[in-house]
Amino acid sequence: MLSPTIYSAWTLAPDFVSDEALTRIRSGNLEWEGESQGTWKAILDYVVERMRTTGAIWVVPDSMARTTDPAFDRFSKSDYFAVGATPYYVAREPDPAAVEEAWRDAGSGAGEMAILTLADVPTAEAGERELDTLARRAIDIVIEAYDHPQRAVFFSADPAAVTR
Repeated sequence: MLSPTIYSAWTLAPDFVSDEALTRIRSGNLEWEGESQGTWKAILDYVVERMRTTGAIWVVPDSMARTTDPAFDRFSKSDYFAVGATPYYVAREPDPAAVEEAWRDAGSGAGEMAILTLADVPTAEAGERELDTLARRAIDIVIEAYDHPQRAVFFSADPAAVTR
């Protein structure tokens, strides 16, 4: 699904990182280690604007939570659908608070990932077929590693390039 002919990988750097420093990056060990000022706001701004301009929906899987856990409803505030007992948090509108809440609800020591998809997103239960459609219609895939909070890697596609 992540075809290099469709998706391009990129990331955001804090404002204080110069263009010269960016040209020297050759590996995943970022020169501005430990510094992430402004990065989360830039990530959030990008996601919300992309939702606004394309009509995409933000979907964030939570690999650690289970909807069958008695505490699930007390701690998860986001809209969600479930595949089995696994919740997938959703922000259907380009609302920064809803996007951030879905991201934070899925947060764990393993990091987070999300997609912006042009597919119709389920409202209750879903299965493998629905997940496949969400992935095939993804215009952005966002991954944040556990050891670099507030730093995301994006895999982005032209909305016209994703399959129906």
